[in-house]
Amino acid sequence: MYHSDNNGDSVLSEFEVSNDTNIADATSETVLLTISQPFSNHNGGCIAFGPDGMLYVATGDGGSGGDPNDNAQNLNSLLGKLLRLDVDLAAPYIPTDNPYINDANALDEIWAYGLRNPWKFSFDNTTGNIWIADVGQNAIEEINNTNNTAGLNYGWRCYEGSSVYNNSGNCPPTNDLVFPFAEYTHNSSGISKCSVTGGFVYRGSEFSNLVGQYVFADFCSDEIGLVGASGNITYFEPFNGNNFSSFGIDNQNNLYVAGISSGNIYKVVDSNVATEYFSKNSVTIFSNPSEENIINFTA
Repeated sequence: MYHSDNNGDSVLSEFEVSNDTNIADATSETVLLTISQPFSNHNGGCIAFGPDGMLYVATGDGGSGGDPNDNAQNLNSLLGKLLRLDVDLAAPYIPTDNPYINDANALDEIWAYGLRNPWKFSFDNTTGNIWIADVGQNAIEEINNTNNTAGLNYGWRCYEGSSVYNNSGNCPPTNDLVFPFAEYTHNSSGISKCSVTGGFVYRGSEFSNLVGQYVFADFCSDEIGLVGASGNITYFEPFNGNNFSSFGIDNQNNLYVAGISSGNIYKVVDSNVATEYFSKNSVTIFSNPSEENIINFTA
C-alpha cells in the first residue's frame, strides 16, 4: 500500500493476508519506506511490480509549483523519481542491480529521475516497456515509453515535455535526457486539457485494432486518447462528466477506465465490433476519428 499519512508524508507499506486471502491482516503492517513531503501536492501515487519481480514506486517532485527545491534533478532526493525495490530482501530492500547502488552521490532506491508528478505508470506485459504519464506544469502533458533501462533522466524541471521550462541550476546536456515519446499541449484538438491520466498498452484479445496501442485520458477534457507506434496521438470525442482518474486491466487483459466524478467504471472497447451490451457499459473508441483529432509528435 502506498498512501499519505496524517503528516502528509508518503508511506509505502506491506501487509500480509488474513485467513481470507481476499482480506489483509490490519495488524501485519510493515513500513518499507517513508518519504517526507515539503508540500501537500505532487505525491505521485502509483506502485507496480515489473516483469523482473521488482516493485516500482513513482514519486512526485515534492509539490508547490515549478519544483522550487529542484528535487527531480537531485539524486540525493527520492522526490521526482521512479524507485525500484526488492521486497523479498531485508530492509532497505535495494536490488543489487539498481543503477546508483555504488554511487556515494545518489540514493540506492532510484531507478529513474527527472519526473514531475508521475501518478500513473504501467508495464507493457508483452514487451516489458515502462509507460510513464507525467503531469505537466502549465502547458504540456507528457507520455514516456522506454524499455527497462536504468538511470534515465526525463528532464523535469529543466524541461516541460520537450520545451525548456527552467534551465538554470542542475540541468544536464540534452543528449543526457530522455524526451517524451508523445506529448500534448493544453489546447490540443481545440478542447481545454490539464492533466494526463496514464493507462496501459492494450494487450487484450477482443479488439485487434487496439492491440499494441497505449490508451490514456485527460482528466479535464474527458477525452480518451491512443498513442500509436510513431508517437502520434488520436483523440476521441469527450465522455463528459467523468474526470477519468484511473485505468486498470483484468486477468484477460481487458482494459477499464474509472470516472471519479461519475463514479462509473467502463470497459474500453472498439466500437466497430462493440455489442449492444458494450455500448451501454463502455466507452467506445476507435470509431473513425476526424483528421483534426490526430496530432503528430516529433522528438
